[in-house]
Amino acid sequence: WTALIRQPDFVNAQIFEKAKEEVKKKKDYLDVNRATLITIEEGLCVQAMHIGSYDDEERTIKSLHSFAEENGYAIDIGENRRHHEIYL
Repeated sequence: WTALIRQPDFVNAQIFEKAKEEVKKKKDYLDVNRATLITIEEGLCVQAMHIGSYDDEERTIKSLHSFAEENGYAIDIGENRRHHEIYL
């Protein structure tokens, strides 16, 4: 899995690299080279808010898939498009 943190619109590659330099100065034991700045183009997607135990998460995922299929949409998860979760 990959942990992602949303960045404000003003964060560009130059600002991101500067932030990595600052982190490296303060916490040299961290491998800042593993941090990357990416843009995800969501496109059309199905979303749901899951409230509850991780044990019940599969039910929420199945309901997303059912909704998509019932409304004529395809599940397009693959190399370029992945299932992802946003924690509030």
